[in-house]
Amino acid sequence: MSANSMVHPEIPYMKQLTNPLWGILLAPISYSFLGFFLAIKTNAIPLSGLLVLYFFLFIINLQEMMYSKFYKVPKRGQSVVLLLTNFLLLLPIVYFVQTFGIRIGIIAALVVGVNHSWIFHLQSNHPAYAYHVLLNALAKFTVGNFLMYYTITHQISNSVFQVFLCYAIFGISMIQFKQKSVERYNPEKLDYPVWSMFLSLIFNLCWLIAYPISFYILGDHFSLFALVLIGISGIVPILYHLLLKKSEKPNRIGTYFYWYATLLTILIGIFYQL
Repeated sequence: MSANSMVHPEIPYMKQLTNPLWGILLAPISYSFLGFFLAIKTNAIPLSGLLVLYFFLFIINLQEMMYSKFYKVPKRGQSVVLLLTNFLLLLPIVYFVQTFGIRIGIIAALVVGVNHSWIFHLQSNHPAYAYHVLLNALAKFTVGNFLMYYTITHQISNSVFQVFLCYAIFGISMIQFKQKSVERYNPEKLDYPVWSMFLSLIFNLCWLIAYPISFYILGDHFSLFALVLIGISGIVPILYHLLLKKSEKPNRIGTYFYWYATLLTILIGIFYQL
């Protein structure tokens, strides 16, 4: 047994659960199915719209994965990825415009625009990094769920939108954890100014901050039992820090947090009372 395994005992089935293929499938669910669970409480499921939105978010995640490795790809390969992924994303945007109107199409196009920030391979010590994380958290975890909810109900209330905003606070930490894992695996040594270390600390703690903020804003919509269950889900990022942070590859850590987001989606979506 290696010294590393003695310090970080392996969790049963963790290798299987953090397979990057799971991450590809779970990412669109993490970005939208909270909206799905809340919407089906009052409306029937329009299967076509659901499938188109899942395809849209699937390509968004695939595009993010490809863009984040652009610095390793020749210029011709970059052009192919840009053209192909944006053409595939144009198809659901056209569907959204025809089915739900120009405003929903513009919102979906803005999500695509924000996703292009991954091209620049921003490290956590870059001055624009904070905007990159915040915009992507809102685009994926708030707007993705908004689009799902609107696809089913054709409307949205302020109280439901608050749920999606609180969910994005969790998303900030998830993006941060993935980025820091990439930087740990990067052989290039990075210099971190004081402001960068402070910003990283805040982003690292967002998942913890999100629980009291969400309970304060949304507490009236949950039973005490539901709040306890949601609170217990905090063990997932704690286990990451204790067991996985220094031993797993970035793509597996990303998958791990898509499972966490899916768990939050199920708990909040099922127990939220309209």
